[in-house]
Parts: sequence; C-alpha cells; structure tokens
Amino acid sequence: MNRGTQGTQPKKMINKDQKKIIWTIWKTKVKLDDEELYRFIEHNYKKENMSDLTFLEADLLISTLRRITGETAGKLTRKQRYAIISHQKELGWSDTELAGFVKKQTGIEHYDWLSPTQASTVISGLVNYRKWLRKKKRN
Repeated sequence: MNRGTQGTQPKKMINKDQKKIIWTIWKTKVKLDDEELYRFIEHNYKKENMSDLTFLEADLLISTLRRITGETAGKLTRKQRYAIISHQKELGWSDTELAGFVKKQTGIEHYDWLSPTQASTVISGLVNYRKWLRKKKRN
C-alpha cells in the first residue's frame, strides 16, 4: 500500500468568492496594475495564476492585502450586521436587492462576507441612498 496517497484528499482550491475579494481589494485599495497582482502572487506563492492558489493560500493573500492596505481583517461586527439589516427593512428590500447593493458597493455578494471596513462603506451607502430617497420624495 502506498503510504503517500493513503487518506489524502485533493487540496481545496481558491473559490470564486475569494477571487472576487482579492480583485476588489486590489482594484479599490491597492490600485496597481493587474500584472502587479500576478507578480505578487508569483513572488509570494510561486504560482503563475491566481487559479492555482489553494483555498488557504487565497485566504492568506486576502489577509495580507487587507493588512497592507490598512483594512481591518476579519468579518463585520454584530453592530454593523444589525445596521445593514435595519436599513434593508427600512427600505423594504428583499435579500436579493440587498445583495445587489452590497455587490455594487464592494464587489462582494453577501454582507456576511464583508470586512469591517467594507461593511462601513455599505452602511454609508445605505444611509446616503435613504437620504436621496427622502429628498426625492420632497421634490
């Protein structure tokens, strides 16, 4: 029996959500040429393509990008989650409508995947949108 393959499972590879997070941070915070991201990946992970990253390597890349851009790593706070849901209810939006707004603001499809910084961006956007709606109603 080959001990090297016994009980091993294929490595979990980067997923589409991780790719979206990486590109969102790169485009909105780092603001360098796309080729620089590929050079960064090749230099740090010895991979020619982002798709060659494992799930764990992609997670490390996301954490690294968040750290070097000054973005707080981790997930949104309970208070931020409550604020987003409260605005959703006030606007009468479905989960799909909220997801569309979050994606437009951050490039990420669901608010539970936001960092605290991204959640703040979404909350500010929701506040501004509600102000715009009130102003529109008055005119």
